Amino acid sequence: MKIYIRGFAEMQREVERTLSAHTGEVIEHMLKCYLMPDHPAVNHWKSEIANQICSVNKLKNTKKYPTANKIYAWTYEQNCAMLTNYTKFSNFVREICNDYSIETIEPVKDIMDDFNKICKEYFSWLANMLSTSGKAASTDIYDKLDELFR
Repeated sequence: MKIYIRGFAEMQREVERTLSAHTGEVIEHMLKCYLMPDHPAVNHWKSEIANQICSVNKLKNTKKYPTANKIYAWTYEQNCAMLTNYTKFSNFVREICNDYSIETIEPVKDIMDDFNKICKEYFSWLANMLSTSGKAASTDIYDKLDELFR
C-alpha cells in the first residue's frame, strides 16, 4: 500500500486566488515606501510586504511549486491596472498623500512609470524565489526592497 502526503498541496486556483488577493496590499505598502522613504513607518510597511506574500504551497496536480511565470501572472499581471491605468494610479497616489498629509513634487506620470518598473522587478524576483523554494525569507525581501528603493 502506498501512502501519499498531500497536506501542503493546493489546487492551482486556490493558490492563484491567495496570491492575487494579497498583491494589492503589497503594492500599497510598496507605494508608501516609495513616496515616503524616510517615514518612521517604513520598517513596518516592509514587514507588511514580507508577511503578505512570502510563501507558496505546492500544487496538487503536479506536486511542484507553481512556475515563476504563473506566480508573476497571478501577482503582478492580475493587479497591474493599479499601476498602469493613469486615473487609478493618480487616485491611489492622491489617497496616500491625503492620508499622510504629504505632497508630491514629481508628476504622477513619472511616479507611475518609475514605480511600475520597481513593481515589475520585485514581483519577477519574488516569483523566481517562490517557484524554486516555495519561500522567500524576510531578510531577503527587506534586502530586495532596500535595493529597489535606493
